[in-house]
Amino acid sequence: MRILLSHHVDHLPLYLPNTKQVAAIQPGLTKRDMSILALASYGLSHSEIAKAVETGIGAIKNRLSNIYDKIGVTNRLAALTLLQQRD
Repeated sequence: MRILLSHHVDHLPLYLPNTKQVAAIQPGLTKRDMSILALASYGLSHSEIAKAVETGIGAIKNRLSNIYDKIGVTNRLAALTLLQQRD
């Protein structure tokens, strides 16, 4: 099952990847973590992710940094590479 993306951000894809795919990286990720990482997988900027989940850019930067720590990587590219490997 796919997650319907909020219509708040016009140019984003209508659907996100299955969160089970994201959850396979690290069982300790929260649903919010998985949603943010799924949005990042589409190459969205911090600003675009913040708009989609209705929070601030600083909160997104902090959350992504925490996600990277949880999954043992240091940046977005490494996180997305890990996501692809687990697909």
